[in-house]
Amino acid sequence: MDPGDLQATPALHRLADDHPNESRRAAGRVLRRSRRAYLSPGKTHLVRSSDDGETWRAPEIIRDSPLDDRDAGIIETARGTLLVSWFSATSFESNPDYRDYGATLTAETREQYLGNWVLRSEDGGRTWGEPIRVNASAPHGPVQLRDGRILYLGVGRLDDERTIVAEESTDD
Repeated sequence: MDPGDLQATPALHRLADDHPNESRRAAGRVLRRSRRAYLSPGKTHLVRSSDDGETWRAPEIIRDSPLDDRDAGIIETARGTLLVSWFSATSFESNPDYRDYGATLTAETREQYLGNWVLRSEDGGRTWGEPIRVNASAPHGPVQLRDGRILYLGVGRLDDERTIVAEESTDD
């Protein structure tokens, strides 16, 4: 693989207790995905800029499951589809401030929300489809190769063992 086939955008603006990832779009528009605080039941926010990151609109919550949604990444594909990736965990249970909350979660809730996910938007993030369960998880999400394929390298489980996995999508 030619290293020039990959594109990524590093986080440009970082705030205290923030874990951001950004995607640059056309005409100076920037989408910034963030999650405030680290060990708490997290939400994934989307923040928009139309002036190359000089000013930002108010955050929009795009994912808020009963679990700890964290390490989200965002990319915009060549066709304009936005992909947000994240994993949901119960890490907050080791934090005494959230132990009682963790005790309220049923086995069914854990089964439904625990894991690695991707969310798609085909209208610039105004609306989002249903979460899609994936095997990989990496803090900044997948990348799009020049030939249009989406490649997602990250940590996942195969045969009940934690390992590095690669997933590929050919349909944007």
